[in-house]
Amino acid sequence: TGTKNPADRRKEYRDHVEHAIESEEVFLIKLADFFDNALKINDKPQEVKKRLAKKYVLLPEVFLERLKKLETEGSTRVTPEIVTLIRSRIEETLKQLEIAIRSDMFGITNIEQ
Repeated sequence: TGTKNPADRRKEYRDHVEHAIESEEVFLIKLADFFDNALKINDKPQEVKKRLAKKYVLLPEVFLERLKKLETEGSTRVTPEIVTLIRSRIEETLKQLEIAIRSDMFGITNIEQ
């Protein structure tokens, strides 16, 4: 609701995603959506970029936990090779989100890799 502070709303979003990705199909869809949205934040104005980075930075842990469960359960869709690829992409995305959050702290608006 409109009365909640941003940190509470971000936690609610994280919890929503965590619950939603119990289904393997939903996990794959939400993961693709996460990658798409999280990596597009660099095209946004600094204030929006920071807000979105704070929202999305909570999700990699949720996706990694679910990925581990899929790996343990022996998913037929998520093979060991795909697990490795997804884990690597999540880690790369997390780094980009952390850079987006830190860059605002230091007044940096354009970071070259």
